[in-house]
Amino acid sequence: MSQLLKYVATYSFALISCTSTGSPIDKSMNDFDGDGKIDKIEIREEKFDQDGQLESKQVSINLSSQKEALNGTFKTETGSITAYQGTNPDEIIIDFSNRSSRDAAELSYLVYRWSKQQQKFCLKASVDGIPANQLQDEITPRQMEVTWYSQCVSLGNDPSEHALGPRESSSLALNELSSIEKNTPIPEYLASELGNIVNISNVTQINDAGYFQEQQDFLIPALIILESVHSRFPKRSVATLNLADTHWKLGNKSKACALYREYLGGIGDKKKAPRRAYQRAKCSA
Repeated sequence: MSQLLKYVATYSFALISCTSTGSPIDKSMNDFDGDGKIDKIEIREEKFDQDGQLESKQVSINLSSQKEALNGTFKTETGSITAYQGTNPDEIIIDFSNRSSRDAAELSYLVYRWSKQQQKFCLKASVDGIPANQLQDEITPRQMEVTWYSQCVSLGNDPSEHALGPRESSSLALNELSSIEKNTPIPEYLASELGNIVNISNVTQINDAGYFQEQQDFLIPALIILESVHSRFPKRSVATLNLADTHWKLGNKSKACALYREYLGGIGDKKKAPRRAYQRAKCSA
């Protein structure tokens, strides 16, 4: 296994899923409502069509602070649904992704966040795209499209009427970023959205976010953000240096070396360049 894939393995989240027979599996590892007690997730087969194909499953979340379980029914075209805690501890991911085929692999999941005020899970975003092909040592999604929602759409309800437009989505993504501590990982879907919306007015804020992610060794979101910044602002030397450092930590020395050389060639005062840039730019690997 390559160093890149080893990193991906350590970064991945534990999944909470169902067996092939549909029996629910409890993984007591979540605390969505922040009361310090364990919350549980169950997934059950809900409805079959006339041909006996599974049409939907019910996700049931048992919070220690609630007397009754919170339930939502979700349609599935493939019969596959998993549910697990997101990067933020108050988020639950309802995942419909199909990663079984290299040719037809797709990302598709919903992000719900626990609302203390409303005492329920509210849909924050839906994510669709194409996952990384790990056989080609890819570690970030090939494509990711994020749709954000304004009002509190409960588990299993149709959110289409509450989708935000591009301007509102950009504002919400930047607000989300502002609420995240520097020593906390940025969710992959948010990192992707930040990369999509980076422009001259917000590049400093988004570049800084990528830098702090790299400094804390949250290398996947750092890579997603910094590659986008570098692509749109190739003459931004600090972004080139940050991206080089990220690739270096991931063990991708050839890309890192090229970026260090690019960085050194693009800055005016070479004396201000960190020593590591000169040292690493000399490698031939």
